[in-house]
Amino acid sequence: MHEARVVRETYLKNKTKLATQMGTQIHATDNFRRVVEMIKAGAIGKPQEVRVWCSRTPKGGSYLPPAGDPPPHLNWDLWIGPSPMHPYNPDYIGGCGKWNRFWDFGSGQIGDMGSHMMDLAFWAYDLRFPTSCKAEGTPVNPDTCPEWLTAEWEHPANDWRGPVKVYWYDGGKKPGVPSKIFNREEMFKGLIFKGDLGYLIADYDYRVFMPYKGDLTHYRSPKPEDLIPTSPGHHQEWITGCKTGKPTLCNFDYSGAEIENNLLALVAYRTGKKLEWDAANLKATNCPAAEQFIQKKYRDGWTLNG
Repeated sequence: MHEARVVRETYLKNKTKLATQMGTQIHATDNFRRVVEMIKAGAIGKPQEVRVWCSRTPKGGSYLPPAGDPPPHLNWDLWIGPSPMHPYNPDYIGGCGKWNRFWDFGSGQIGDMGSHMMDLAFWAYDLRFPTSCKAEGTPVNPDTCPEWLTAEWEHPANDWRGPVKVYWYDGGKKPGVPSKIFNREEMFKGLIFKGDLGYLIADYDYRVFMPYKGDLTHYRSPKPEDLIPTSPGHHQEWITGCKTGKPTLCNFDYSGAEIENNLLALVAYRTGKKLEWDAANLKATNCPAAEQFIQKKYRDGWTLNG
């Protein structure tokens, strides 16, 4: 978590010079833009909560045993980076499903797919830092992230909505759906936004609006000035930022707050407590034991500057 905060603050200090962008490519798609526009135009009324899920299931297990020497083209010390040294094993290497399940290298599904799925919740509700978080999952393993995780955050009101609750589910856990027309078991991932006037169910490539009363009398299309322009593409946004200084929509100020929110769930899970979160000071005020999971000790020779 400390790393996410340092990266974000480094961006803020240098935001007139530094173009940044988190790799949430789906942020550049039109469907996400339309969901954000609808919610801010009042489609669901006053936002109350959002439930987010992804059904990927990590393996769990333990750190891998030594498996010979690394190939000549691989600098194993550099691959390990600031994490504690582990002996070479080729099964650490590959896609994120290989290394991301280990505490020393990754942050499980909330740290991987959570970045992509929670992005729309953050954008649509203008979320920043939560005031509390609680989580549960499979029994805590000292080596690997949970095989399933559920979490709940409380986010304070902002200038256009009241306080909201945010929920996360992974590893096969899913929320209930508001209509029988949806088969929950077939919905591998998605978001359910709930307001006092209706639901909006969304994923990467679809959105379904479900008003409680079965009509649209309360809803007005977004004003022209509130429309979000079509993206020139995820990579082009960053290139434009580099050339012009114009912030990308997923710059580190935005994405750093999202990642801090997500990783707080893992801190709550590992401590087994509902955490009262002081974002200004990066502390769980009711749980001193959380500090060991917020700050990270780096291997000799490695530092984080910011």
